Amino acid sequence: MKKINQHVKNKLTILLTTSLVAILLFVTPLSAKEKTKHRHHHAHEHGSAQLSIAFDGLKGRIELTSPADSIIGFEYVAKTAKDKETLMNAVKIFNDDFSKMVQIDSKLGCTFTVDSIEQKMESKSSKHSDFKANYNIVCLKNIIGSKIVFNFSKFDKLNDVDVTIIADQLQKNFEISNKEITVDLK
Repeated sequence: MKKINQHVKNKLTILLTTSLVAILLFVTPLSAKEKTKHRHHHAHEHGSAQLSIAFDGLKGRIELTSPADSIIGFEYVAKTAKDKETLMNAVKIFNDDFSKMVQIDSKLGCTFTVDSIEQKMESKSSKHSDFKANYNIVCLKNIIGSKIVFNFSKFDKLNDVDVTIIADQLQKNFEISNKEITVDLK
């Protein structure tokens, strides 16, 4: 009789645990979505971008990906002199002024190094392309407890940016517009 009761207890424990996990998995995303009113963007949604900032101690990486239309105003391969100039100007802005678009507190002594900035076609036959910018960053002090100012106002077609920041024990996900906004890293 003890074996049967133990067996029943084990089955009940497994059933309750599985049910609880299923409920948490279903309810948690719904409640989080309602609280943040964050709109998830699908891959290649015009007007949107994804910005990821990840730090391991004092070294970090920043990656921005956006449909090319949101940054340069077109997605096809630049062929005309005007299109090539538009693309070159965007690359120059991301090369020279990215630290003004993502402003990390100057007291931290951070240095940005461009890894790559490019318009990348989805495929050879595609009419869609992305604008990608990748940076390495090294700071003299940890970014935890500081602030970052985001300002993508130079790009009228860029309406919102999904930002993910990971640094040591900190993880933040939020959405910003192309207007200036300050975010605390606490």
